[in-house]
Amino acid sequence: MNITTLFFSSIGIIFSLLFIFIILYNRPLRTIANILTLNSAIAILLLSSDTFSIGIYVLYRDIKRRQLQMEIEMKSLFLCHLRGCIAHISFCALVYSYAIQACYRLVGTIFYHRVSYNHLRIYVYAICAQWSFAILQLLPIILGNNQIYIQHEYLCQIAIENSKAIGYICFTNYIIPLTIIMIIYYKITRSVRKKENNGAYKYNIHRVRRQVVLIQRIVILILVLLVLGGPYSIFIILEALSIKRAPSYAHRIGFMFISIACASSIITIIYFARSIRKMIIEFLSIKKKSLQRNELQRLNSIRNMELTPKRMPMSTTDDTCIGIISSLIFIFIILYNRSLRTIANILTLNSTAAILIMSSDTLAIGIYVLYRDIKRRQLQMEIEMKSLFLCHVCGYIAHMSFGALVYSYVIQACYRLVGTIFYHQFSYNNLKIYMYAICAQWSFAILQLLPIILGNNQIYIKHEYLCQIAFENSKAIGYLCVTNYLIPLTIIMIIYYKITRSVREKENNGEINRTNDFYFC
Repeated sequence: MNITTLFFSSIGIIFSLLFIFIILYNRPLRTIANILTLNSAIAILLLSSDTFSIGIYVLYRDIKRRQLQMEIEMKSLFLCHLRGCIAHISFCALVYSYAIQACYRLVGTIFYHRVSYNHLRIYVYAICAQWSFAILQLLPIILGNNQIYIQHEYLCQIAIENSKAIGYICFTNYIIPLTIIMIIYYKITRSVRKKENNGAYKYNIHRVRRQVVLIQRIVILILVLLVLGGPYSIFIILEALSIKRAPSYAHRIGFMFISIACASSIITIIYFARSIRKMIIEFLSIKKKSLQRNELQRLNSIRNMELTPKRMPMSTTDDTCIGIISSLIFIFIILYNRSLRTIANILTLNSTAAILIMSSDTLAIGIYVLYRDIKRRQLQMEIEMKSLFLCHVCGYIAHMSFGALVYSYVIQACYRLVGTIFYHQFSYNNLKIYMYAICAQWSFAILQLLPIILGNNQIYIKHEYLCQIAFENSKAIGYLCVTNYLIPLTIIMIIYYKITRSVREKENNGEINRTNDFYFC
């Protein structure tokens, strides 16, 4: 049961993220209809993530912690209650997102001549109201302490015996949104049939019929939730009418069907969205062709290997040597040709120097480890300690050069920002500024290692013959991730957003001719 919940929850998470990524990545797809569907996909993503975390927690408790005492168990009750609340919030938001989509179809069918009703701002306010209501409707449950910890299921939910709280949730999460959607569906179909008979839709009959099809699809999505939520509803009805007690794992069965409903809903949404479905099919067909081409190349290489002497594949050391040689060639070309010493090439030269240092360091580490594997595996500790200083130096150089490399890309991104947006300020294009920036980059790459050195966080790993930070040292690992990954990547993404936004605005205003050279160079 838990495995089924995890499987379908992961499907819901994957397809929701795929849908959200496609909508956010493709600007032409950001229509009002797709944004409203994106709102539903976010609710499905939240609900699937919550059911996935609940499934993992319950499975972990089933395997490892069945015999835990209550005082230890109480420590995780806050997260347990939080997961239960998120499940209610996300399900409520999902159902009401369908109601907002139905309202949009009502406007497109009956009130299509009211241009103000088709403004995006109205639907953004509606989405904010939807999520606010989804959170506020839980206040009576929280204030009344109606959500309890069910020990034999390891879940925090409303007990099926609590008929008042169950009835309240059914009324707010099912009856109200379903009534709104069915009234809208009735109004649309009635209006279409009435105006078809009167000939009022003489010129836009195809558009109106499409609106009817789209509202029918929303009803199908609601029916998916209702049908797959059926077992949970049956347990509630049987318990309320005192016909039969619900099974001991009723909530687990309910969450299993909710995860199936989430996966089915997002797959149905993607199937109904024609442009997104077409994009996914094209991507898969391209991927299939590339796989076939790679397989054909592999077969040809095998055929050629039968005709040529066999040789060993290139190792990490070979790749490192290629990096060193390529870096030296690039540096030599830039330094030898005076005409190539532009600001852009000097900044690229800075990145190449970092790559050269890092490649040389990895080559030294590779040779040392290979030598130890072959000759010195049985060395005593006192002999081994003599080479620990060089080992630590190699480890520090690896961190320093990687940090310098990443921040060199940040400087290049800043240069592109200046060339695109601040191109009229010539003082920003002075080589001296970027030389100072390069000095600051290397200084920071060295100084950011001080907490690692002073805290003795880099240790000698005996079985690997390396000096690095142990994976168990989460603080040092987190510090390096923030300084070498999170900060520079955030800066680069902000610069990328600023540049693309500026270029699009200037394209629309007809001012792009002056910035083309800087943006694409």
